[in-house]
Amino acid sequence: MHARGEAKPEELRSGVRRMVEALTDVPAIAVGRRADILAWNPLAHALIAPHWPYEPSGRRPNFARLDFLEPDFARRLYPDWEAKARDDIAYLQVSVGKFPGDEGLMALIGELRELSGEFRRMWAEHPVSNCASVSRVYRHPEVGDMELTTELLRTPDDEGQAVTLFQAPAGSVSQERLGRLAELVSTTAG
Repeated sequence: MHARGEAKPEELRSGVRRMVEALTDVPAIAVGRRADILAWNPLAHALIAPHWPYEPSGRRPNFARLDFLEPDFARRLYPDWEAKARDDIAYLQVSVGKFPGDEGLMALIGELRELSGEFRRMWAEHPVSNCASVSRVYRHPEVGDMELTTELLRTPDDEGQAVTLFQAPAGSVSQERLGRLAELVSTTAG
């Protein structure tokens, strides 16, 4: 544990990266304290940012930037965009409380406050939540609406980082559509 205000650089352990990339039946991401997607598997890429290039070892998006600075895309993906946006802000509020000296985190918040009036308004409301388990609808352009539950699992050896898994209820239409998305991903990759 480091002193309050001190923040180590965001580096993802290779074991966590391999775990995320090895999951094939569920979308999975590793996320950092600044809302950066540090690793993702092809199914998560196809679900949350198919317009971004898939680079397993390369640059990946920041989910707060996606939701506030690419609003046309985000509002199509999340029918209840406002709830998703509030969860993003709550996530960042918790990070600021834990890492008040993280210059990268403060720069991100400054950027979002400058470029998004909606971010400024919601940030001023100070929503705080662990966002550990959330159910939301994803409107995918190729397979349709899917209600998925996300489970955020903190990685205890990597302060501020977590792995998020996206799941559909067994036997549901959402599970069927997630399976179709997985087939599309495997066809594209193969």
